[in-house]
Amino acid sequence: MTNEQSISASLEAFVADRLSALGLDAETYAPYLLPVVLHKEDDVEDEWEGVLELLQASSETHSDDENCWKQLRIDVTLEHERLAEQEEGRREQQRLEREKVEENRLQLLQAETLAKQSATEPNGNKKDPELDAAKKALLARFAYEDSDDDLDEEEDTDELKTAPITTAAAATNAPVAPTGKQAERQKTKQAKESKVAAKEERRKRAQKGERKR
Repeated sequence: MTNEQSISASLEAFVADRLSALGLDAETYAPYLLPVVLHKEDDVEDEWEGVLELLQASSETHSDDENCWKQLRIDVTLEHERLAEQEEGRREQQRLEREKVEENRLQLLQAETLAKQSATEPNGNKKDPELDAAKKALLARFAYEDSDDDLDEEEDTDELKTAPITTAAAATNAPVAPTGKQAERQKTKQAKESKVAAKEERRKRAQKGERKR
């Protein structure tokens, strides 16, 4: 059923009720009225006047009431417009539903394509459990070795700090090798002493020269 056929069928039921209320047989007089209402051209004024005069003259109950026939025209025209808008909304809804279905189809197709691509790749984006386990074991091993090395260095340092002088060294009065800072201070002290001695030597020489004069 086309849009016009759907509108015509709905409007026909409305017209039948209104004509029956005005004392007319719907099957006889609806075919006169419907073509005028469904006419798409604007110049239908003469046709409306002719149809309304026919309906009014044929009515057994409202032949003297001109206002009810004018109201019939208004009511039928408004109902036709309402049905047309309703049909337009239905078509728009169908269009949106078709677009939604097409959009879902494309999204599904894209998802299937991506899934196939991931399946054909060597490793895809998936992580290898065995590789992850080996990597974790290797990291744990290096972390353990590093911690052992640090601990050994700390123990060596503590031993150097706390180790007592051996009995043999104490018995022979063997000198203990100075540490780095001690050696540096000793060198500085020796340099100062040498500088003072040289200065004193120059002073004595100067005094001897004065006496010879």
